[in-house]
Parts: sequence; structure tokens; C-alpha cells
Amino acid sequence: MKTSPLALFACLIITSLACKNTADKQQQNVQTVAADSDHPQYVDDIENAHNKAAVLDHETICFNIQYTFGSNSSKMKIFTTPNSSNIRVEKPDGTITVVDDGAVYTNADSTKWKSEQFSVYTWQYFFMVPYKLSDDGTNWKKLPQRELNGAMTDVSKLTFDSGTGDAPDDWYMLHTDPNSNLLRYLGYIVTGGGKSQTEAEKSARAVHYSNYEDVDGVPFATEWTFHNYSLTEGLLDQVGGATLKNVLFMDRLDGIYDTTELTKITQ
Repeated sequence: MKTSPLALFACLIITSLACKNTADKQQQNVQTVAADSDHPQYVDDIENAHNKAAVLDHETICFNIQYTFGSNSSKMKIFTTPNSSNIRVEKPDGTITVVDDGAVYTNADSTKWKSEQFSVYTWQYFFMVPYKLSDDGTNWKKLPQRELNGAMTDVSKLTFDSGTGDAPDDWYMLHTDPNSNLLRYLGYIVTGGGKSQTEAEKSARAVHYSNYEDVDGVPFATEWTFHNYSLTEGLLDQVGGATLKNVLFMDRLDGIYDTTELTKITQ
């Protein structure tokens, strides 16, 4: 991405060497991710299909998202580190919310803190999920293939060790393309607020990921639709959608995750 006014011949040599070094580095990272993983091979296959190694090779990812979910709609710009330790959400009304190593800060009025916590975590997680499959505390179960929207999908269930995150009783059903291993559908439940798994499964949802676009060798789904979801019936009626634009990698900018002028959200 860097340029210089060198002679064309020198530029060609430098570009060639840089591409080779980048490709070699990404390949080494892919091998390392697979070698270090203690999860099933199909989990590695999904992460590698989404080029997790290349994602980890950058300091920040940012994207614009416009979504509608039920009666709610919004636009925002999201910045995130690959390991999700830092997240920044900017809204058109000037609201800024930042996660810094698990603590949440915002300039929003205290009456909106709950919604800001939802915004800063939810959309970023749906975006980053292909790169978090081998996080600590994740457990996997391979299930039979299933047809969704007229196409067969490989299916695997993600659960969590007790004490992992804020809602270890949540589960996710990953439906991936059998040929490319790209994520196509993500079924999930939300057990927050004391809701049991049985209760949460009555209102399970799913994200349909489509229109994958290549960004520096990494495929990102730029169209999402949200659906009701059932373990027995599969994909049900659509309840929302989102469009992503301007997905790009960037060096971590000084101050992008700064919290000095924000208020820490208290639980």
C-alpha cells in the first residue's frame, strides 16, 4: 500500500519481493494456525478459508455497516483489532463507544448505555466470528449436513466451557459451504438476562452471510440477512438485514481507541 517515486524498474523489483514476502508470511501463518490448534480439522478449515492468518497480520480492521433489525435501523462505522481487545463504534449523531481490554467507554447519555453496549459488541462479533472459532473455551460437535435455502451445508455446533464470556450457555450453529468452507449461515441463541437455553431456543435467530468480496486476499461477506431459526425447521422468516461497505485493513492509528474523553460504563 506504500508507494515511492522510484524508477519503474526498481518499483517492479520491490513490488515483486514485497508480494513474495507477504505471501510467504501468510502461508507460514496459515500453517502455524493449523499446527497450534487443538480443535478439529474442520474448524481449522473454516478459519483458513476466511484467511485468518492474514487477518491476524494486521492491527485494525474497519468497516461501515447499515442495518435494519425489526423496527430498528442504524448506520455506524466500526474499528476492531483482530483479537477484539479493542473496538470503536462511531455513529452519525456523534456517539462514540470504545472497548478497551474488556472495559466499555462512551460519550452517550447514561440512558443509552445499555444500547451502546449492545452495539459495540453485537455487530463486531457477527463480523469477526470466522476468526474466533478456536478461542479459549470453545467446544465443537460435527453434525450431519443440512439443506438450507436449497443448498447443502456442512453443520457444526459451537458451545462454550462454563465461565467463558458473559453467556457461556449460548450456542452457535455454523452452516458452511461444503466446497469453499466459507460461512453461509450462523444460527444462535441469546441466554442473557437469566433466560434458560430452552427458553432462548424458542427465539433462536440466524445470520445469512452472502456477497463475499475479496479485501487484500481475505473474503468478507458484505450482505447479511437475519432470520428466525429452528433446530428442527432450519431457516425461517427474515427479520432484518445489513449491508457492509468500505471494509479495509489499516495500521493502528494513534488515538483511535483512546478513551480519555469518554465515560466508563458501569455495570
